[in-house]
Amino acid sequence: MENEKIFNEIMEHEFFKNNPDKLSILFKYLTARIDLKNYGESDNDLIVLENSDPDSVVNCPDWYKNQEGIGTVITSKKGCIDLKIKFVNDGFFKLGLRGIDFKDKTKKRVPVYIDYTKFTVNGETIFDSRLSICHDKPYSYTKENVKNDDILDIHLEWEPFGSKSIYRS
Repeated sequence: MENEKIFNEIMEHEFFKNNPDKLSILFKYLTARIDLKNYGESDNDLIVLENSDPDSVVNCPDWYKNQEGIGTVITSKKGCIDLKIKFVNDGFFKLGLRGIDFKDKTKKRVPVYIDYTKFTVNGETIFDSRLSICHDKPYSYTKENVKNDDILDIHLEWEPFGSKSIYRS
């Protein structure tokens, strides 16, 4: 009942009243960005074998491909995600947790914070406390000496930045 009341209040706002599709403007506050890369040679890569969020966006942007390997960027609004990744070639694995890359109309980047609340790798807890992260202040996790065909299970949880968050300027 309370959720319905909140939704109705949002929809009564003039901005949304005439066009409910504008609700998507709020997605930036819910969207996690996960950067993954197996560093080594130019053909180093990783394969996402499983992804619990079918609505996530998974891509390998050109700017993340170079002589050190091919990187993958995943964005998700779900609030949690489970990934199973497989390494292609031996290397050095780096995962970056970020908020989205949001820019104003002058192309100036504006920080949009996300609170990552839980991160596990192969069942081992990396952290289970609130970390406020934005695009330019990412959290980095590294794993040295990954081997070809190694598999990692990654679990992440996050929430929008809110009153329980701590702002990092």
